[in-house]
Amino acid sequence: MDRCHLYIPLLDSSGATYPFAEVTLLDSETGTPIETPVYLEPIGGAPQTWPILIDPAVVNLWLDAPARVTLQALLPGGATFTRPGVDISPAPAVTVRSQKELHIGSAEGLNGDALLAVSPDGSAVWQVLDVLKDHRHEGDAPASTSLGLADPQDVFPGQTWLGSAISGTQGPHATALGVQAHPNGEDATSIGRAATAGEFGLAVGAASNSVASAVALGAGSTATKTDQVALGRDASGTAGPNGAVAVGAGTVAEATTSVKTKAVHLLTDGSVVLGNGLMPDLSWVGAPSVVVLGNAVVPRFFSSRHDSVLAGPSSTFGAYGGAGTYQPMLSTNGLSSSAPDRAALLSLTSALDKLGVIYLLDDAIDDELVDWTKTFAHNANLVLETGDGDGSKAGDLNRAKRNAAGPGTVTYYAATGLRDFRSLVFAWQLSGPDPAALATELVADVSADNVHWVRIPLAWRSMEATAASWYQTWVANKRPLPAGMNYLRLTIDQNASAFTPQIGRVVVRPAAPLGTSTLTPTMLTNPDRMQVSDPSGVLAMLTVGSRTVAMRGPMRTFTENKRPFIDAFTRTVTDGFGASPGGGTWSQSGSASLYSVNGSVGQISCDVANSSRHATIIDALTDVDVTTKVTIATAPTGATSSIGLSFNYKDTNNANRARLLVTTAGVVQLALETEVDGMVTTLGAATQVGSGFTAGEWWRIRAQRVGSTVRCRAWKDGTTEPTTWLHSVADTSNSTGRVGYRALASSGSTGLPRQFKVDNLQVVSGSWASSPIVTHNTWVRVLPQPFDGMWNTALASQLLTWASDTTPDVLAYAMMYTTGAPAVIDAGLGGIQVAGQASYGPLSASGTPIEGADFHDYLGVNWTFPNGETRTASENELHCLDCSGFVRMVYGYRMGIPMVFGQNMDGTAIPRQTKNIGLSGPGIIIAQEESAAPSLAALQIGDVPHFDADTTDPVAGQFDHNGIYIGVDTAGHPRFVNSRKTPHGPTFGDLGGASTLDGTGTYATSLRLIRRF
Repeated sequence: MDRCHLYIPLLDSSGATYPFAEVTLLDSETGTPIETPVYLEPIGGAPQTWPILIDPAVVNLWLDAPARVTLQALLPGGATFTRPGVDISPAPAVTVRSQKELHIGSAEGLNGDALLAVSPDGSAVWQVLDVLKDHRHEGDAPASTSLGLADPQDVFPGQTWLGSAISGTQGPHATALGVQAHPNGEDATSIGRAATAGEFGLAVGAASNSVASAVALGAGSTATKTDQVALGRDASGTAGPNGAVAVGAGTVAEATTSVKTKAVHLLTDGSVVLGNGLMPDLSWVGAPSVVVLGNAVVPRFFSSRHDSVLAGPSSTFGAYGGAGTYQPMLSTNGLSSSAPDRAALLSLTSALDKLGVIYLLDDAIDDELVDWTKTFAHNANLVLETGDGDGSKAGDLNRAKRNAAGPGTVTYYAATGLRDFRSLVFAWQLSGPDPAALATELVADVSADNVHWVRIPLAWRSMEATAASWYQTWVANKRPLPAGMNYLRLTIDQNASAFTPQIGRVVVRPAAPLGTSTLTPTMLTNPDRMQVSDPSGVLAMLTVGSRTVAMRGPMRTFTENKRPFIDAFTRTVTDGFGASPGGGTWSQSGSASLYSVNGSVGQISCDVANSSRHATIIDALTDVDVTTKVTIATAPTGATSSIGLSFNYKDTNNANRARLLVTTAGVVQLALETEVDGMVTTLGAATQVGSGFTAGEWWRIRAQRVGSTVRCRAWKDGTTEPTTWLHSVADTSNSTGRVGYRALASSGSTGLPRQFKVDNLQVVSGSWASSPIVTHNTWVRVLPQPFDGMWNTALASQLLTWASDTTPDVLAYAMMYTTGAPAVIDAGLGGIQVAGQASYGPLSASGTPIEGADFHDYLGVNWTFPNGETRTASENELHCLDCSGFVRMVYGYRMGIPMVFGQNMDGTAIPRQTKNIGLSGPGIIIAQEESAAPSLAALQIGDVPHFDADTTDPVAGQFDHNGIYIGVDTAGHPRFVNSRKTPHGPTFGDLGGASTLDGTGTYATSLRLIRRF
């Protein structure tokens, strides 16, 4: 954005510029010098420090961002000059200095300079330099202002004159805007060429005419009797009585008219009806001041809403004004496109909205807080509450409140920027209404990027009592919101009682959306692409031959943590424990022949006394909650034997463990130990937890690390788990590592080898030391057809629609199948699960997930493809997705790109197998190499990388794995999400291989092709 410009000459009483001045810009709120950098040039230059000496005294400064400041200047002779409320805005594109003086104030007013600001689209507007805000003149006309070619006559106090040839009897506080405007009397307002208004009257529009206390809006409109209202071009109340209302172009009031529209004249008791069609039965409403616009309106909300407004043919307009609201709220979204006089009605509602008569809800986020779907985000301390049994919430049945003391926040997003907002608030105040306290308990902030926030002042309505010491009120932004803001955050805090205040409804109106003319397409090469920009920067990137579009949208963060898992040891493995579903591959110390899995349990054999045997799963965890079941197959003889549950294990000499000891007398004990560089420290001494141990008797152990606290407990299998920890101490010696077992037959043991058995190792939860985090504002959308390189209005409109669309995109759908994703049930498809954490596939006898699960297997639905191929869902693969099945689920089933199974692989549909997707899938190939990783220079979020990662594949160079690129992580690595055998489903973590496209990992070195669908 161009720098914002401040230009103010400092003039003495003779109109001459002071020779010099020392200038400081102060923050309007704090009164301290602003911290925003200030420059002497529009481009480049060094930031200045306060005060700035200017010579001559013409303030000519530039800032990086708009600001409202107080200008303070030290003038020659020690005099000071202070002007509050100075707005610094972006400099005009072109300036043309005028050749004539411009008069500001009365006939004796001060001279000033003016310039013509010309915008890039050719429109122009006069801007006045050195505008004296709230300037007051001495004499007969205090607080008057005139701006025009000729001096006005008979200037009264408080008058505002903008235009030439202004006449009329005028009067105090009268306003005239336009050539030949005629305000006749006190507080008369005439806007438009030859507009005439009587005392306390309003005339808007060329040749409009209103008498005292009457209103005429529209060119040629006339309201010639007291309190009449004429709305619309040539609308006239002349023939009607005092107070008559005529609405619509050319509508003429009649002698008996109370209200008349262009087509229909209906009279009702205490109600006003505007529009065509029959009057609906409103006898049950019982609400005064009902305004109906349209045909066959169906009212709603009247039981709790008053001063209501409805409109629309055969449907509710959906607008109402509740008690305490600023204006009646109105939406035209329900108005049929074929409604009579639809254009006029829309024009009228738009005009009434601009005049502040109504509050138009079209395109607004109108959130009654039934759920969180209309919000962008909320923190965990803000929850939803339903019901209003005591009437204290005035019939509002859905609200947001805090769950506990402390801040509760809710955030809304508007892609085109924020226009304004308002919110219904309920507060419990036992000692009576306290608006000042409430104003500290609910605050609002706005942001352009969801990172840097600006607190905004709020305007509150009077608090209205409901019941049980509760009050309701409305709050809104007090001043226009800063430009370029897309996020609104409401925060409830300060009150120690978490149940108050509560938010009943939030209405957020977006700024007017950008027109397609604001978009600028630019063609790029390698590959052929079209970059589409708007005033805020790059909006979209389209690729010729591809359907995927990278769009700018709200900032998002994707992260993943350890997937909880259970190893039930149901596989059969000799020489080790093999692969654990979801946990990775086991590693052992000593000979692998000492470890085995027999189809139901894991077995560890200690053949030498005082020699530890370790079996662990490779995964670096910090905080962890792990539990297991263990036993000793033969009773210890000669000395104690022990089996420990290891956690934060680094190697055989560095680990923590909860150690279950069994003595030769059959006493069962539990100790908590840490070992650092081979030195064992007892954190919790061996404490008896049982006796009378018999060979093969199963015991359970649970261990946790939470921050710097380590703790453990043990209990006999089949009994209730204790609720307290036997040992719980602070320890930071081993903060990161694997989980597993340590078996030991102590020195002096006889009857070796001693066999230990383990089962049901469960990582209930665990945190990786370095979780992958990807943050950016790119959303990936899919066109109906591949992009042909042509720019047109339909495409521009689609991009503008996507710019404000926060429905799931490619990345959002991909995350719906990763670790911890909740199950999503589609009632329309018979209640099947369509999303939620997926596994890779059913387990083989060795415990390894089996490849083969496609998207329809996850769904459990038999499938017929567009080319006629059919596939039957496998019951064993329900909720499973292999690598290509995951890609097909996201891009095919979710985003709508056609799919085939094994035929008609012509580049328009997604085939079943990875090897065919890479070579014959939809879209274009972005990069490819035969025997090395290709360049990532053209890589774009949403691309599909393909790998030759399986070294056992008999076909060298064949693609055997793929995924979806999701962006650069916080460590600077390009990361992709993919479904694989470890950790048994979709992941973008590093267990079983780093999910990054750079470096020396398996996938970075086996990358061979990148396709853009």
